[in-house]
Amino acid sequence: MNRCSQCKKKTYGYTDGMHEVWVCWACGAFSGTGSDPFFPQIVATNPQLVWAMIAENMLKPFESEE
Repeated sequence: MNRCSQCKKKTYGYTDGMHEVWVCWACGAFSGTGSDPFFPQIVATNPQLVWAMIAENMLKPFESEE
């Protein structure tokens, strides 16, 4: 289980097949990875983009393995 680096609560994973984003719904922090070198720069300067991508189902939850 991934934990938030800020508040230490559980984070939830989302993906679009190219990027992975781990969101902490407790404090709003997120981190991500992916093969696109511009994605981290874009979301760092415009973090609400992550929330919009989740709302529009562009980023979908990882299938639970628990």
